[in-house]
Amino acid sequence: MLCLCARANEDVDSRCGLPKQSSGADGHREMACTPDDVLGNSEPHEATMERATAEFALTIEDRGDIESKEQVLPKIESGHDLFPPQEREQGVRYCGMWRVVKWTVSFMLLVVVAFAVVRFFEARHTSVAPIAALLMMGTVHIPESGYTARVEVARTPAERTQGLSGRPRLRRDQGMLFVFDQPDYHGIWMRDMRFSIDLVWVAGGVVIDTTERLPIPRRWFSRSLPVFRPASPALLVLEVPVGTVRQHRIQKGQRFVATFDDRLGG
Repeated sequence: MLCLCARANEDVDSRCGLPKQSSGADGHREMACTPDDVLGNSEPHEATMERATAEFALTIEDRGDIESKEQVLPKIESGHDLFPPQEREQGVRYCGMWRVVKWTVSFMLLVVVAFAVVRFFEARHTSVAPIAALLMMGTVHIPESGYTARVEVARTPAERTQGLSGRPRLRRDQGMLFVFDQPDYHGIWMRDMRFSIDLVWVAGGVVIDTTERLPIPRRWFSRSLPVFRPASPALLVLEVPVGTVRQHRIQKGQRFVATFDDRLGG
């Protein structure tokens, strides 16, 4: 393309360095010059650009306050010297603090989730303690050992299934008597029990077996507990606080007397 150069009252064009060719009516001379005239007719446009780039590079290298490409690139790749030492130290410290906060929050969330899971299983497997006033009451007596206690009587399947599960404790002179429809190898387990107990198995008005120190289960594993059974079929099972059998020397063959109240417990 062509470029038009205009200067007032000048005989030589300052861009091209060529004499002006014509003069207009207003005192201006006009000329037509090509890009090669602007850059110089002695070399083509591409060569001129390469020479200008080389001169600029030499000028950059002559300045001591500007780093060369070979010096800057390794620092960019390694991440060093891009920021002042103080700013780098603050950045590293900030990243470390953020990492600590992140791990702390993650740990706290994990603890909360674990606690919620444990509470869920405990609530799922924990039974509501029966109300003593709704059960028949009675008294048991073993003459040979001198043992006597007031007992709650569990007669129905629902009452026997509930048993002492969920009870916080049992006094030394208290117990629960399970009454079955017929003698059998009835099983007793410790689901949802909060304290240890002893068992006294009875049939025909006589103690036929004893089981001591049934352990307290871990509540979240209470679905897979051992089942305790008598050595021979039993009709009655007495649950008493742990240590009662040993303390009163309750043994097989001793007479067992049970009497029941005409009213519900209370």
